[in-house]
Amino acid sequence: MSNTQEIAYLLNIRPQQAETTLKLLEEGSTVPFIARYRKEATANLDETQIREIQELNSQMNELAKRKVFVLSKIEEMEKLTPALRAEIEKVKTLALLEELYAPYKSKRKTKADKAREAGAGIVFDDWLKGKVTPETVSKESYPDLTIEGAELQAALYDLFSEWVMQKTVLRAELKELYLKLGKIHSEFKPKAREVSGFEKYEMYHDINFSLKELMDPKNSHRTMAMRRAASEKILKLEIQVDQ
Repeated sequence: MSNTQEIAYLLNIRPQQAETTLKLLEEGSTVPFIARYRKEATANLDETQIREIQELNSQMNELAKRKVFVLSKIEEMEKLTPALRAEIEKVKTLALLEELYAPYKSKRKTKADKAREAGAGIVFDDWLKGKVTPETVSKESYPDLTIEGAELQAALYDLFSEWVMQKTVLRAELKELYLKLGKIHSEFKPKAREVSGFEKYEMYHDINFSLKELMDPKNSHRTMAMRRAASEKILKLEIQVDQ
């Protein structure tokens, strides 16, 4: 599916509208100019719709470029299987692409690496088995341990984060749980009404959207509008998870 077809599907407009708009943008026309003086060409698309087309096209181009890079890097390692190639080619977001690429990235020293260097690796193994807690750890039992207290707790957290990321099934389950229970609360910032154009975002004031709902490609226009309002200092977005 081409960019124009996918954009048309996501924004519920005709492919010709998306194609014409992108052509006008490529020719150097600005969003306000197209909305005001090219209504006949775009079939009356407003400024918000035109900006959404522009942003989606940019995201898709960035994703396509990144896919080429990721595929070439994994191929250089001789680890690119047909199944992995197919999985990479079908992803629709940069976040999912980076998740697939993560195991193949060049390794830099991480916080977990530093925790192991401080002797916390063995402590972490015992902590996972329920043998110790950060409060009951003693340097007599772990002579290689060079940290304690809050530093040790932070080190164990870093090791646990790495452990979760390496557990593909567990990570998928946690992600699914987060999507199921998580929501984004959106509300105006204190000085939002002083910002020009805040009226466009009235519908997003003091409202909750589930993460699963916003992850649906058909709601990408909402996600983009909320992110744009946040960048313009109009909306405050807060992720919340039901207990």
